Amino acid sequence: MQLLDKYYNSIKIGDTVSLFGEIGQVNEEMGALGIYFKEGVNWELVKNKLKKMENCKKTFISFWEIMNNLTGSIEDVCEVVVKL
Repeated sequence: MQLLDKYYNSIKIGDTVSLFGEIGQVNEEMGALGIYFKEGVNWELVKNKLKKMENCKKTFISFWEIMNNLTGSIEDVCEVVVKL
């Protein structure tokens, strides 16, 4: 599976991305691909948008968590993330 942002740009480890206007870097943590935020995930921005959150960490949110709760009809497109 290839992970794509909302504009169909390929997303890979090391890329800088935006999630709801917050800037982070794509990273892998404990086998999960996600976004690392140096200053921490701004949970106030995402808590009302996600139905449920599991394995929440202060500085990392996985793409599984994002896409499981916010994905549209295209399985490999993360519609709320933009590659910068």
